[in-house]
Amino acid sequence: MRRPTVLALALILVAGAACGDSGGTSGSGAPPKGTVALPLDQQTLRVATPGDVYITRDRNLLGMWPDNANICETLVAAGGNLEPTPALATKWTLRPPNTFRFELRHDVKFHNGAAFNAEAVRSSMARVVEKGLALTTFIGPDSTKVVDEFTVDITPTQPNLRLPEQIVHPNFSIVAPGTVPNDKPVCTGPFEFVDYTPNDHLTARRFEGYWGEKPKLKTLTFRFIPDQNTRRLALESGDVDGVYFLPPQQAANVKAKPGFTLAPTPPGATVVLSFNLHGAEPNTLMQDIDLRRALAWSLDPKALAEVQWQGTAEPIKTVSPPSVLGSIASEIAPITNDLGRANFTLDQKGWKLGSDGIREKDGRKLSLVAPAQFDFEPESLQFIQAQARKAGIDLKVDKAADGAAYSQKINSGAWDVDINYWNQNDANPASIVSRLWYGKNTAARIKFTQVGAKFDALVDEALAAPDTATSARKTVDAMKVLLNEQAAAIPLTSFPQIFAFKSSVAGFTAHPSVNLQPWTSTYRT
Repeated sequence: MRRPTVLALALILVAGAACGDSGGTSGSGAPPKGTVALPLDQQTLRVATPGDVYITRDRNLLGMWPDNANICETLVAAGGNLEPTPALATKWTLRPPNTFRFELRHDVKFHNGAAFNAEAVRSSMARVVEKGLALTTFIGPDSTKVVDEFTVDITPTQPNLRLPEQIVHPNFSIVAPGTVPNDKPVCTGPFEFVDYTPNDHLTARRFEGYWGEKPKLKTLTFRFIPDQNTRRLALESGDVDGVYFLPPQQAANVKAKPGFTLAPTPPGATVVLSFNLHGAEPNTLMQDIDLRRALAWSLDPKALAEVQWQGTAEPIKTVSPPSVLGSIASEIAPITNDLGRANFTLDQKGWKLGSDGIREKDGRKLSLVAPAQFDFEPESLQFIQAQARKAGIDLKVDKAADGAAYSQKINSGAWDVDINYWNQNDANPASIVSRLWYGKNTAARIKFTQVGAKFDALVDEALAAPDTATSARKTVDAMKVLLNEQAAAIPLTSFPQIFAFKSSVAGFTAHPSVNLQPWTSTYRT
């Protein structure tokens, strides 16, 4: 019998998961045939996540990001295609040239009983600025003005018409005035905070006073389990009801077992290598564009997608998921998969193969410090390493123990190549380019990765564009500078995040961004 193609295997995996063919989740929210929902007091869900990020990252985002327990809400939400949709704001309008007026929802209560109003929005945006969370929205200390009890104006400090697309991110959650969210987030969401035990769990429960449709679950608990094999075993043993960030190598095995189902997100994340363009010795090698190109040519995204990701990923030429850019994404020329050219370039630059297979020049090995995020799938890191080694490049992967260790390494500049994946967390076409290489971004990493004035000017135009299509056009132009002119990054694949559940879990529909995953329709049968 002819073996199915990799694409066919991917379609089988995704289609089977979306249909809930093991009797599990369903996009319609209806229970599997022949089953009924459990009573509300039995509606508990335990989901394993890749570790406790809150003890190592900003506690100001407890329960909001990256593990989003639906405790908090933003003015604008992201729909199933990441499009901006009403949430705590029912409507927003541009007041030229650069102010957005948000009309707020009435009769909304915070979990502590306080009323939601324009002052709560103003104080929350002030908190966002104070904690350094505003980044490329360019919301400043005086950007948010109360117009009346249920109307606010937000004026970025530079032209930015992408604002409604950006503030869907949980960074911009509205919290109750006078509360401290890193101790106990008090917000307006469908779930309210119950407790948090570092390195163990975070629990939220259904908020009976929620303004919208109430959750079907009584309680939602995130269990922090860093090791991917331990997470899978916890699901199979019944210690948890679901997991996310299930590696593709494990997905097929879990799917084959009775009583489980997969739910992959639409591809909304990208594997991208970034370079330290402005480091100090010894981290200066990647300032040579020929070395950057040689590394790019040594890598094969198609092989990574087909072999390592088992057909669940797609090779890409862009640093953003192509779906947010449209057909013009095809204008970007690929910069990968030409091993002969990589070897020729390195030979010409005087990097000669050593007896151990690693190139060297003037007594220096072509060894590159390559940090990776703690939850990056290890088999893929090894695959990328092996491909680079074929060109005589030694990627010394330094996988961080946790988010804090990763950030410390990147922010120190003591690295050469950053291997990471990046989520498209909103509908802004310029989201990832502005997050990683834009000189006006205040993130600490930017001093090492910023590309330059030409790139920044195009990102400026993308942010100030009057519509999403024009923004996408300018973003693609910026990517041409980033990738084709400067070879300042290497996009490899776009891939789904894979959830897995017991077949008794129903009503779950995977969102393109796991950081924005809604849990209100999920329930137990």
